[in-house]
Amino acid sequence: SNLGQKVAANWIAWEIPVNTSFEFFREHAPTLRFAPTFAFVFPLGFAGFVFVLWTLARGRKQDPELTKKESKRLRREAPAAVRTVVAQAPDNDRRLASHLVLLLLFLGLFAALSLVHTVARFRMYLVPICIVYAGILLAMLWQSLSERRLGRVGALGLLVLAGLFLQRSLPTAAFVQGLRPIDYAVACKLSIESGEFDGARRYAKEARAKFPADGLVQSLAGSELERAGQRELALEFYRQALEIEPGSALARDGVRRLAHN
Repeated sequence: SNLGQKVAANWIAWEIPVNTSFEFFREHAPTLRFAPTFAFVFPLGFAGFVFVLWTLARGRKQDPELTKKESKRLRREAPAAVRTVVAQAPDNDRRLASHLVLLLLFLGLFAALSLVHTVARFRMYLVPICIVYAGILLAMLWQSLSERRLGRVGALGLLVLAGLFLQRSLPTAAFVQGLRPIDYAVACKLSIESGEFDGARRYAKEARAKFPADGLVQSLAGSELERAGQRELALEFYRQALEIEPGSALARDGVRRLAHN
């Protein structure tokens, strides 16, 4: 269903391209090329969140159940060591409550985003919370390795695998993945508008290597160059488009206009 696709779009491993593509910028920007993606962040965040809630709930269950009146009496009458133990129970409750508040915020954002058309820029509201719990998970993993608590390491690993399985099991057939010719067309347009014609040539060459049967990039670049008054360069791009895609009406009309005037 449409709602199901919107829900799935919040959690899939890649960024859904709209006007332009994150994959294009990732390929052309070294800082993005080596940055972690949501495919990495989500399983870690999922595992961290589940483990934190389980740990806090387990700790709360083991704490003595005291009424407010009993807590006040013990703080007043008990020795310092007992007061410390008693004081830890409400602290644990507050920690659990803080994580539950964050969960409610997370679920509220998720529900709101699922009611609209979800694209990458919308789900960015969810990413910071995932990053927080991914960081907690990595810290727990490092601590467990340092203390040689292999059982906990295994439990954390299983939770990460569960998050990865959950993400990979989402229906994704309706979503575009990877680079598209239009991404290179946008890059050519921006290069032409800024007078960087060599950049437009470079992007058109890359597009031809990746999409050898699609002349869209060259045709649109030729049209942009023609509007910019670069007739000879526009003709060059139109002819490239016809070499790739002989049936391109936009390129054929462009050659006819420029070659005979």
